[in-house]
Amino acid sequence: MAAASRADTIVVDPVEIHLHVGQSLDAEQLKVTARNSSGEIVNEFAPVFVLASPIASFNGVEFRGRSVGGADLYVEALPSAPPSVRPRPRPSTRVR
Repeated sequence: MAAASRADTIVVDPVEIHLHVGQSLDAEQLKVTARNSSGEIVNEFAPVFVLASPIASFNGVEFRGRSVGGADLYVEALPSAPPSVRPRPRPSTRVR
């Protein structure tokens, strides 16, 4: 069974990031832990970072401040079902 399908909760530390315009943060500096419904850590969990904002960007390696303002970063589980199949809701955590 894929790690993403076993994830029930995603914990991200830190829960808030502040970047100035032009400043960057390596994604590896975020500690992302997935837990199953029993609270046990899900090993081999690979998070998906969703950042849909012109305020900041993510290039797959680092986050970068682009302009003044606020943006929400969502940390989610990679979908385990093909797009044609309606998957169960995925756990998601918002980082401000």
